[in-house]
Amino acid sequence: MDYAMNNLFDYYNQKYPLPKNDVEAINTIIRVYQTEIGDCNEKIGEGIGEIYRELLGKGQPAYYWFLEAIHRTSKKKEEKRSFGYIVGTLRNWSLYGFGNTLTGEEEEVYDFFMEVTGTQLTSESRKFISHLMGTYGALKLMRSIAALREVDASLMYAELLRRVTAEKYNENLGLGKPKRINYITPLNGLPNPNRSVRKYNRSTGDELKQLIHHVEEYLKTNGISTPTDIVNYLNANGFNKFTQKNISSYLVTVMKKTNKVVKVTTGQYAYVEGDE
Repeated sequence: MDYAMNNLFDYYNQKYPLPKNDVEAINTIIRVYQTEIGDCNEKIGEGIGEIYRELLGKGQPAYYWFLEAIHRTSKKKEEKRSFGYIVGTLRNWSLYGFGNTLTGEEEEVYDFFMEVTGTQLTSESRKFISHLMGTYGALKLMRSIAALREVDASLMYAELLRRVTAEKYNENLGLGKPKRINYITPLNGLPNPNRSVRKYNRSTGDELKQLIHHVEEYLKTNGISTPTDIVNYLNANGFNKFTQKNISSYLVTVMKKTNKVVKVTTGQYAYVEGDE
């Protein structure tokens, strides 16, 4: 355990009574939330419990992370002091390490990369993308990520398999020296890698307002829901542009515009009242 985590444990063990079990830990988190942030309604209480258990399942110190996230959020500007901001903080720590805080631009690039590739970022891949962002800028990187839609991932993995197998068994398998592989699938009708990618996560004006309204109303009525539930509801109400592949990116935009919609755990969203 590193020095920073030891200090974190010591600090909160002195500040609050040490909980004997998970129930006591969650109750303490709720009390601290009420003191530092504000009213904790039933939905927020349920969300705290779910995220707490999710963090424990990943082997993370859920109790201490939650307390630290609440205290950090309490020092933010009023518009950021919300359950949604705490959830975002914990999500970033879970994905990228304790103490990490993403900018909105970084989060957008990472989310788009995961949407296009269908993969989850590791801490190492995140560092790599962060370096590229610093070198080329977010806009150019977004265009490059869009071009990944044309990559034949199976061919790329097959080439890596060849290299790993040759190295593992110390033979070239009769394939000769490794050569550069063109991973771009030569098919017509594929997207232009230089095209604008603004539509992937951009709804503007009245359309965005309508989207936020419909998502809020659906979650308020139906409780915690999956992206599939939300897509089906939106399509039934005339929003035919949404699919299983792009809805997560649009939900990121929604959560940036309203604190009433939060991601309570992987693949689950909820409506939080009184959290403007």
